[in-house]
Amino acid sequence: MSQAKTIPEVQKLVKEYADKNSAEPWVLGRGWQYPVFAPSGLPDKKYLDKILPDRPVYLEAFDGHTWWANSKALQLAGITSKTPDPPNGGFVRDPVTGDPTGAVKEDAADDVMKRAIPRPSREEKLQALRAGLKQANRVGLVRVHSAGGVSISSGDLQNADLFDELRKKGELTVRMYMAYRMNPPEVTKDDLKQAEEARRRYH
Repeated sequence: MSQAKTIPEVQKLVKEYADKNSAEPWVLGRGWQYPVFAPSGLPDKKYLDKILPDRPVYLEAFDGHTWWANSKALQLAGITSKTPDPPNGGFVRDPVTGDPTGAVKEDAADDVMKRAIPRPSREEKLQALRAGLKQANRVGLVRVHSAGGVSISSGDLQNADLFDELRKKGELTVRMYMAYRMNPPEVTKDDLKQAEEARRRYH
């Protein structure tokens, strides 16, 4: 989606992908650009509803700070005009009706949405990482930075574990830099201990 310059171009790419992957319950993707939705820079669920009204769609912006959901995805996640915004995130709303527009801001709100998305198995995640590494090698990348790689506050070190498994098998073909993500002001002493444990295990 990163090369799409207009809303119709994005819609075309999303619909083509959805049709080719009809067995997947959710249509997931990443890479849309804010200028496509000028002047606000924020997407609206109506553009996805037009092409996929009955199948949940959830797409991440290129920078990982905003997501774009259609009405079906919002429904399955239980997001309505009455849903409170979580700390450090939020659901963009229509100024008149208060209904969510489909734009989801920052990781805290993304975490709420992702509770509704079926989780891939560990092997599926490893397969996805192998495919990503192959693509990185193809274009000559030797170092990669994952800005939101490890969520300390949620206690989820699985991303780091996956890369570590590939490293031990000799399959990690790029040097990885992974940020440890926390959600202040809720950071606790246990979070700091978890971060230190991650540093010890993976550095």
